[in-house]
Amino acid sequence: NSYQTMGKLNAVKDSAFAGKVSSAVASSALAGKISSICQVFVLSQDDIHQILSNVYEVIHRSTFDLVVLFALGWLFVPAMGVVYDVLDDGKDKIKRVASRAELRKNASSVEIDDKNDGSYENSYIYQFAVHISQAAKLALLVYLCDIVVVALHTVGYNAEGWGNVSTLFAKVLYTSWIANRMQRFKTYFLTK
Repeated sequence: NSYQTMGKLNAVKDSAFAGKVSSAVASSALAGKISSICQVFVLSQDDIHQILSNVYEVIHRSTFDLVVLFALGWLFVPAMGVVYDVLDDGKDKIKRVASRAELRKNASSVEIDDKNDGSYENSYIYQFAVHISQAAKLALLVYLCDIVVVALHTVGYNAEGWGNVSTLFAKVLYTSWIANRMQRFKTYFLTK
């Protein structure tokens, strides 16, 4: 009987201890909460299927937009280079290269401006093409943010501000890009 009595006392002590631990865990910042936090990120097969179908629907609706953005982002700069080379008068280019070579041979003290050599990379057309390309790549990042928001809505994260997340992301992204471009533009003119 003494063993049964000690067992009952231990059970009472264990339940009292468990109650204290659970109240301590409930008031803690992280202890005992990692598994419940991780459970939020575990997706069932149905959730994954629903996410993929919703993302596919969004992509399917705007396939043309994506093709245009990819073309502008990765093909526009090389395409404008081809156009520049076709439209550039080859005779002037040969004269510029020959006169630069003569300057190098004849006078070592003469400084040659490599920025005005007439190449595509030093032209205003190139700068324009690079800016269009960068803007298209940023638009694809905003599009990716839209897809993430759709996926979060699908899983059940329906916060009221989700509709504004993509807009806010786009504003911050484009504003910081424009500020960076303006800073580089200013630096270019100050060093010139």
